[in-house]
Amino acid sequence: METTITPDEIFFYCHAPFDTGIILATVTTNKPEDLQAEAENAASIMRAETKMNWEIEKSITIVSADDEEFSFGGYNSPLAIGFLQVDILDQLSNKKLKFNHPAIGDIECEIDSANLYIHRFRTGIVNFRVKIPEAIWLDIPALSVLRNSLQTKTNFQAIFDPILIEIVNTLKQKLGDLSSPEFPSETFDFGITANLENPMYWSHSILCAYTPSDQVKKTGEFLSQALRKQNPGHIENFAPPRANVFCFTDAGNSLVCVPSRHSEIEVKSWTRLIEIENYIYKVIWDLDHMLYMELTNISASVRKNNNLNQDLIRNRIHQLKRLSILLEILIDDFAPRHLTVDFGRMHYLDLIFERWRMKNLLDDVRKKFEVLEELNQYIISRIQESSQQNLNRVLVLITVLTIVSVMTDSLALIEQIRSGSSDIINTVLLMLASLAIVLGLIFLVPYIRRRFNKID
Repeated sequence: METTITPDEIFFYCHAPFDTGIILATVTTNKPEDLQAEAENAASIMRAETKMNWEIEKSITIVSADDEEFSFGGYNSPLAIGFLQVDILDQLSNKKLKFNHPAIGDIECEIDSANLYIHRFRTGIVNFRVKIPEAIWLDIPALSVLRNSLQTKTNFQAIFDPILIEIVNTLKQKLGDLSSPEFPSETFDFGITANLENPMYWSHSILCAYTPSDQVKKTGEFLSQALRKQNPGHIENFAPPRANVFCFTDAGNSLVCVPSRHSEIEVKSWTRLIEIENYIYKVIWDLDHMLYMELTNISASVRKNNNLNQDLIRNRIHQLKRLSILLEILIDDFAPRHLTVDFGRMHYLDLIFERWRMKNLLDDVRKKFEVLEELNQYIISRIQESSQQNLNRVLVLITVLTIVSVMTDSLALIEQIRSGSSDIINTVLLMLASLAIVLGLIFLVPYIRRRFNKID
């Protein structure tokens, strides 16, 4: 493709989700004032413990299709943004990145901004901006090398892991009181306890460009050659025709080109949406893995008849129901209508959901929830059936013993009457007591069974 573009700057944004190990869900309502108070308390604790300027993520500022800047204000769902955010650039021990290009040798780049977001559901997002040499702005092979390198987390983990490990430890130690009491990290680890040696899950690179207004679409089409296309079909502009923006997202990499006059505000309004979708994907991914582990463990217990404790299973069913509710709340809170009032961005979010096949994964998670509840109910019915049989045996034994006692007392009474014994009164009293027990059991057995079978 012939190069006839003159961008003002080309750079990369990159982000990576990581596991925090705690679910921050102590507030029982979604009232903005309650959520605000909880987040402010958490920010205050983290500022004191880390000496870093932790803040609550504010509503995202975007630029509308007619270029009029506006803020979401109070429209955002309070849960549809980061719980906390902090600038971590000054905490990085190294801000240089070096990648090798087969033709031109080493390419030296620099991290010139870095931020970290903490979300409520066991997830943090680290993002950073990579400044690249102007000499390779229009070098598609070089940009492809950089894009591929930034999609490989091992190329920058050494820079970010120390601070991520420190922050995760502080979160778990100091914000433990804010974690949900129903899902304590030490007993509800999803089978994937936060890996402090390798906290990042994956990385996503976003090739970005500031360009003259009349070159936005042309620049996007040119730079799209540097992307790796995972899905079938050609790379197309996901932005609506009216918006002077070129944006595309696929698995692992994205492209955002905007007019230079808007620059950072406009770019971040798109890149932050991609980061939030990565957060949602990570939550669904974790739940899918956790539910698979649950199905495997419970199935093994059924086969071996191990750990079939009714109270524990009921508690687990309650936890799973709460998790399924939290998932539905999260999906709704991060629905496009709660993230943006711009229909172009709503459409963009819908396309990301489709491109990343999140609907299929979400459907699988919901199906696993249903299967687990059915399986747990089956186990409880088995426990009740077995316990009912044991109860019946006990009641039969008590009844037989009581009848034998009554018969023995009756025979003793007859013998005493014949012999004229003076202990007749005591024998009569014993016999009456035995009869009372038998009658009591007749009336109490149905009540005991009903109480025993009652499900809390």
